Amino acid sequence: RSTIAEHLDRMGPVIGFASAANGGDLLFLEAVLERSAEAHVVLSYDADAYQKDMVDHPSASGWGARYRATLSKATRLVVTSREKMNTGEVSLAYASMVLQGLAPGMQYRGEA
Repeated sequence: RSTIAEHLDRMGPVIGFASAANGGDLLFLEAVLERSAEAHVVLSYDADAYQKDMVDHPSASGWGARYRATLSKATRLVVTSREKMNTGEVSLAYASMVLQGLAPGMQYRGEA
């Protein structure tokens, strides 16, 4: 969390684009929102199902409330599919491409 905050402070004004999985994604989005900057969230499928799969893990208590708070404060929420495709890897890869396409100055490098 502190490393993300320090990096954002060095960068100056930012616009954040990220998914909202527990861990780094949510920490980044929270730091962006703490700076009253735009936070754009791209989810690969339905927000409730995404929370179940990518946020609510037994070893990750407290992330669900943070996830919901972040979504409610986000500048924009993009959901790339209503349902998870296949095992979810296709959904995640597609959402990653959409996210990188929306983010100014980013280029897609073929990474999921």
